[in-house]
Amino acid sequence: GTGAAAVIDGVSFVDASYKLGDAVDKLTAIAMHSATMAALAKQGLIETVRDADGVVLYKTFMDRRVIVDDGMPVDGDVFTSFLFGQGAIGFQDIGAPVGVETDRDSLAGTDILINRRHFVLHPRGIKWAGATGIAPNNAGLATAANWERVYDPKQIRIVAFKHKIK
Repeated sequence: GTGAAAVIDGVSFVDASYKLGDAVDKLTAIAMHSATMAALAKQGLIETVRDADGVVLYKTFMDRRVIVDDGMPVDGDVFTSFLFGQGAIGFQDIGAPVGVETDRDSLAGTDILINRRHFVLHPRGIKWAGATGIAPNNAGLATAANWERVYDPKQIRIVAFKHKIK
């Protein structure tokens, strides 16, 4: 939104979460910058979930589990938070070309066991449409034109929420 609607609060959050229409309940968490978390806490919109002993388990905003990460995108005074649902991000452990090997430093009397693993995290429902060949750099990954949606948005279960804070 613009003006007051551009500021994150309960009302603007409802508007963003309903971008998926009747699939709104599939959005179970929100990742946000710590400045966004602080602004929501000042509004009294952050709740703390504790176990029976009073130990903090996690925090919620509008019944969505909160993940705070200062690596979330900020462009001037516009913050981007991401609402997402279970299964929105796929994970794959792919084998390294030489997964395990050993080495020995005989003068030091040291044996070395080397394990290599490669992991891929990928938003489900979109595919890479950029140049093929070697893996893209971060700038290539951040370029929207390099991605193509292949699922219905309701099945992707990710909403980018661009907002300002008070």
